[in-house]
Amino acid sequence: MVTHATVHKASAEFSKLIDTLLSTSDQRTRTVIKTRLCPPAFRASAFAPCLLAEPFGVTDGQLLYKASLAGLCLTGFSSTIDDLADKADKSYAVCAHIGCLLLSEAASIYATNLYNHHKFWPRWQRYLSEASEAERFLWRHTKAVVPYDMRDFQMLGMKSALLNTSIAYYADLSGSDEMVCSLEEGLMNLATGVQIIDDLFDWREDYEAKHFTFPIVFCEADVTSLVSVESRINSVECIAGVIQVATDYLHRGRQCFDTCGALQMLSFVTTLTDGLESARRHIEQCPSICHPTEDLSRINRIRRLISPRLAH
Repeated sequence: MVTHATVHKASAEFSKLIDTLLSTSDQRTRTVIKTRLCPPAFRASAFAPCLLAEPFGVTDGQLLYKASLAGLCLTGFSSTIDDLADKADKSYAVCAHIGCLLLSEAASIYATNLYNHHKFWPRWQRYLSEASEAERFLWRHTKAVVPYDMRDFQMLGMKSALLNTSIAYYADLSGSDEMVCSLEEGLMNLATGVQIIDDLFDWREDYEAKHFTFPIVFCEADVTSLVSVESRINSVECIAGVIQVATDYLHRGRQCFDTCGALQMLSFVTTLTDGLESARRHIEQCPSICHPTEDLSRINRIRRLISPRLAH
């Protein structure tokens, strides 16, 4: 059973681990990196391993705690790789080193608990390879407006392939492999849907970095003009269209979880899709005149509706 206490314990330990790894860095670097690596959204990486334990029948509290901590380490590693693709100052170089150490820490956690289980490590290697392949594939959307096709959407989900590590972990612990493929597919579709919404929320940051994500391309604005993009991406048509694409992928993920009897993952996705539907209805009821300001834009209004569901 998922408990907030387990996740809180893993999050607290992760924070201590970051402090230890940064102990020789200056105060400014510590502050910057801790801000990047310990945001509330990381809590989803601690919850997911707990939710995924259910279909395998793994209930040991210590194993759930260790899986949550390892999940946070893997998310920290992925985050540092993302940052390197966008920035290039000293703190990001330090961040890359911390990311590698977090990857090592996650491997150590799994190795300690898996003993003589051998199927886990080939899967681990595949997840790392898939995440890397996806990140590099999506670079084609940097500094170029390229239409998104099925392969792009697949890569949006696959860049979070390390989330599958909990599936491989529990499969080895329980000796049950039959659900692995379906759960992997479910997580990839879930990750695609969540990434699309995240890109909608972070469109300005991505635009300034000249990374033309799906919402920016979908709104069909003049990308040479911030005013044009800001107006179009905040339109009812654009937001509703982006939400619909994200929801379609979430429904695919939900079907996979339903097939496996992963009831807690099913509940999580249902809560998220219900939130997206509420957001869609909300923006359709907004005034026809769009106010693309920080407090009044439609995107920031729906962010307040959706973000808590992504973090929990």
